Amino acid sequence: MKHILSTRSMLRRCLSLVLALCLFAALAPMPRVSAEFYDDAVQNLIGWGVMSGYPDGTFQPQNPITRAEFVAMINRAYGYTKVGATPFTDVPANAWYANDIGIAYNAGYFSGTSSTTASPTAPLTREQALVLLAKNMRMDDTAGEVIGFSDGKSFSTWSQGYANSAVEKGLVGGYADGSYRPNNNITRGEMAVLLNRALGNLVHSAGPYTLGDVYGNVSINSPGTTLKDTTIAGDLYISGGLDQEGVTLENVRVLGEIIVAGSGEAQGGDSVLLFNTRAEKLKVDNIANQYLSLRAEGNTLINNVSVRSDAFLMDRTTSGMGFLNIALEDGDAFTVAGNLETVVNKASLSTLTIGTGSLSTLTIDEQAFGSRLVVDDDAAVQTLNLDTATPVTGGGDIDKLNVLTAGSSTTMLPDNVDIRPGLTANIAGTSMNPAKARESSSTPRILAGFPKVTNIAPTTATATFSTNKTGTLYWAVSPISAGSVQENILLDPGTST
Repeated sequence: MKHILSTRSMLRRCLSLVLALCLFAALAPMPRVSAEFYDDAVQNLIGWGVMSGYPDGTFQPQNPITRAEFVAMINRAYGYTKVGATPFTDVPANAWYANDIGIAYNAGYFSGTSSTTASPTAPLTREQALVLLAKNMRMDDTAGEVIGFSDGKSFSTWSQGYANSAVEKGLVGGYADGSYRPNNNITRGEMAVLLNRALGNLVHSAGPYTLGDVYGNVSINSPGTTLKDTTIAGDLYISGGLDQEGVTLENVRVLGEIIVAGSGEAQGGDSVLLFNTRAEKLKVDNIANQYLSLRAEGNTLINNVSVRSDAFLMDRTTSGMGFLNIALEDGDAFTVAGNLETVVNKASLSTLTIGTGSLSTLTIDEQAFGSRLVVDDDAAVQTLNLDTATPVTGGGDIDKLNVLTAGSSTTMLPDNVDIRPGLTANIAGTSMNPAKARESSSTPRILAGFPKVTNIAPTTATATFSTNKTGTLYWAVSPISAGSVQENILLDPGTST
């Protein structure tokens, strides 16, 4: 009996302890429930006007995103606004997405599912979203199998290169099991995270901005923007949607790369101005091949510049600064001017103009077949290497010309010409082989045995001269007692008294 009473007593005590614990739990603050992984990204994009909810006020982050919804987001994110005609028969003119499809198609990053269909209401897979975004961001199509995910072999061949670049840039992340699931439909929440990570910090209205130290990317989609006193750990993206407007970078350092996909030609001050700006790499690449303009001033230092669309580059910095190594990789027309170090043209069928200023080394690469070179009257090239047949025109100066393949010509006579053995080139209207090139490059002199004087009379004589290279010969006759004629008088007899 005592044992039974003791057990009941213990039960009462345990019940009292449980009630006390329950009361304590009710009074104590509840732990914060973790936010969904996409919440911050969604709030950022809504604040920037990039994403919006449904008419009923919901966002529905788990819904698959449609192709039309995707292009609407990209257009707003990167400032694309130009509406144009499309060949798509499945886009009704009165559909809410008709303009966005037209904008995306004419911006150049959206091509549809066939030559006549856009499939606007179809869901977008995770790899399709990744490729469309990567193309818009002008990422490289890096060859090779995707090794960043456990299901890397599931990527389509057309998406592998962009997936590799996106992984390298830290743009994408996978699931907890290490997979990416490229063929799954991407949800609105997942798309928000992907786009927010790509944009980083979005500058979406005109004005001056100082961001200080930024971890991640910075994107500018608004004309009339000045970014100053900022260090960016990721990439700086100047949107292709700016279209003929100006952006200024002042005291900016970029640890990743600068991607200039937009802004206009240098007319009326419109350009991308880099003042005291530093980066290892700068990429000039407009998806619609719009003519882009850049100008470097102050203590700007960009080690490597890759140009992949028509462009004008002006370097107004001092020696050892500015655009150090420029590679023209794709495009139809380029102009470079100012104080330049090294330029290599790899763009086939292109025209390169060397404008005002001086260029240390210019190479027309063998990849630039069918290209042309113009050296303006007030331009000077110290060393010109022709690795492919190139017509060189203009009235500028070339110090040393190296001809490494047949079929090249110049309208000007360089100071020094070197032609590879077995080749000929038309130099300033003269067909030259290596021997004639060496002769042309030697110091100007009168050949031995000349001048020859004949028909001597008290006031007349016939003098014959022969020189090792073409040019202008200045001469005069003076009494032996008067000594040699001074150079300034020889060049300009009118100055003699």
